[in-house]
Amino acid sequence: MTSEIELAKLTRELMQACQSSVPSAVRLLNRTMPSIKRQVTTDALRRGPLSFWGRSRNHDEFADARIVPAPILQLLATFLGKDLSPETPHAGIQHCYGYLFSNLETPYGFKRSRWIETGIEESFGLSLDTLGPDPQQGTLLANATYFTGMIAFRGNSDASSRLRRLLKMKVAQDLTGGAFLKCPHFRLSEQVRCDYRSVKQTWTLQTDVVQATNDFAVLAYSVKNHKSNRHELITLFPVDPNTAETIKERGQLQHDGEIRPRYNAYVPALQGRVFSGRIAFHTF
Repeated sequence: MTSEIELAKLTRELMQACQSSVPSAVRLLNRTMPSIKRQVTTDALRRGPLSFWGRSRNHDEFADARIVPAPILQLLATFLGKDLSPETPHAGIQHCYGYLFSNLETPYGFKRSRWIETGIEESFGLSLDTLGPDPQQGTLLANATYFTGMIAFRGNSDASSRLRRLLKMKVAQDLTGGAFLKCPHFRLSEQVRCDYRSVKQTWTLQTDVVQATNDFAVLAYSVKNHKSNRHELITLFPVDPNTAETIKERGQLQHDGEIRPRYNAYVPALQGRVFSGRIAFHTF
């Protein structure tokens, strides 16, 4: 298992190599962590995990700093075969591979910790490398997409069916049984309606929390555009019991409230704005 210290050191070396040239950084990464190129190029193939994700802001509001350095995103883009915006990149690429190479320390720790530590796997009975930097089965992004999607798309038969159809044979086998869905699960659905490109449109900002144990839960955040019928994943991360309880209490109010995109989601029509909308709460 790659450690926090090893990845922090490699990130610094990659940044230095990028100052010389991106090909130099590519050679360094291929020499030190060859699985990253293999995983990203695999993910970029047609009918892979990329289409399930939205876009994310590459800025941490608590640390008030860029999360993933632009050269790291440029490096990943060479494997991906397409550009990545340094400000609003693909959420899955940023939150999985980009976070591995982020040395930004936030009030909640390093972003990569969710993939370096094995709390998610241990708590949900998964193989310890399933959501790590180099899984034995699947890729980090494909496995994270399946795990997050099975949670966020619960109750959305079209999205969950598409997820299983495209990814079930490409991910770690211990994910496909969906045993983690037997854990307590609650959802906040925050709905807003506003004009965008001269058309009145509706979005749902969805927060799902799945409680594995009394001491451990994960949060999955996603965004649904009702006009296009697009349901896009944004992020997945562990939350402590106090945070989970605070989110639950907010949802249980079940009334109109202030709504805005959270957890670095980038939704162009909603950015920088606070709306009044309906907050619904649901348990599974």
